[in-house]
Amino acid sequence: MKFMLRTRKKIFFLRPTEPNRGDMMSRYGLLKRIRNQYDADQLVVLSTRDVSELPVPATVIKPGYLKDLIPRREQIRLYSKGDEVWWACGHDLQDDSSALKLPFLVVKFLFYRLMGLQIKIMAQGAGPVKTYIGKWCVRTIIRIVTSASFRDQESLDLVSQLASAHIEKFSLSVDQALFAADKSRSGAEEQEPQKRFCLGMNLRRWFHFDGHWMPYEYRTRFKLIKTVPGSEKMLVILRQIAVILDRKIDKYDILLLFIPMYPPKTEPWEDDLALLSKLKALMRHKEKVAIISSDMSPNDLLTIFGGLDAMIGVRLHSTIIATLFGKPSIHLSYSPKGKSYFERIKQENFCIPFESLLDERQIGDFADKIDEIVGKNAELSIKVTKSVELLKEKYAQVF
Repeated sequence: MKFMLRTRKKIFFLRPTEPNRGDMMSRYGLLKRIRNQYDADQLVVLSTRDVSELPVPATVIKPGYLKDLIPRREQIRLYSKGDEVWWACGHDLQDDSSALKLPFLVVKFLFYRLMGLQIKIMAQGAGPVKTYIGKWCVRTIIRIVTSASFRDQESLDLVSQLASAHIEKFSLSVDQALFAADKSRSGAEEQEPQKRFCLGMNLRRWFHFDGHWMPYEYRTRFKLIKTVPGSEKMLVILRQIAVILDRKIDKYDILLLFIPMYPPKTEPWEDDLALLSKLKALMRHKEKVAIISSDMSPNDLLTIFGGLDAMIGVRLHSTIIATLFGKPSIHLSYSPKGKSYFERIKQENFCIPFESLLDERQIGDFADKIDEIVGKNAELSIKVTKSVELLKEKYAQVF
């Protein structure tokens, strides 16, 4: 899904939302922020999803081919009438997943400029950028764009270092998923009070990115790799988590809700559902575990997160959305962006390095943090709610 915004003088195009529910929620939040600024006939959305999911009325057309690298005729027609592109909320400036990712962005951005469009990067992340070509691409992208806001200080610092000659273009923002829910509606309010504590859990695959020139998903699709890199490490972590969760069920009689941040039938390189199913299979208390296995609209997802008592997430957006509803959360962090967000909401003690779960000497810290979000849930919820509201207020006028 790709959002395009048209005013009487301009057309704004926002990048496609891929199946990632976290990125989708960020763009959903951005749309909600601008819904009162434009008339219904001024908004155009590139999307393959249900039009009714959008928080604003819009005209919808399909994105282009090869991840929207090759535009459709209708897109070209709209580009020719436009003034600005908004590249927002996802598809970070990084080259760890593939060496082609940043050159891909350069080509797209050059096409936009050839069409006479100005480009604004909005609430994006950046890093890691390790290769020479990757660093060159970042500098080229920054030269091309009109402005760039970043969702965390680490991303802003990295791009400022790589493209210091254009620092006047940069600003600090916040993840737009924080604006996805209205204060008047939360899952906790809409659902019946729960008899038992409900703990959400999200996992993602890690250790499989190596910066290869061909994106990992295509190497998997074309069967150019026989086994998933890092599978042994992931299995160790799954077993560690399974043991701890079973012990917490023994201690607190809690319920677990496993929440994939990708929809069903997603490619195996990003299949949270498969990992969560494997985790459930490793547990003793399978009867205390439910897994979300169906597709969900953004509103459905908000309702589910609002109905939790606490959250454990590897994908950062799973914890961002939970904290949006004041739910105490533990982030098993695999990159600096997680630490940055939890520092901003004054919950840095609940950000644990994902790889620490490989070390039996450090696994106790994870178990202790679960005790805290369960045993001190009400107290932590007040703190999380206050911190998130202050963060939203600080960036209420910044995209």
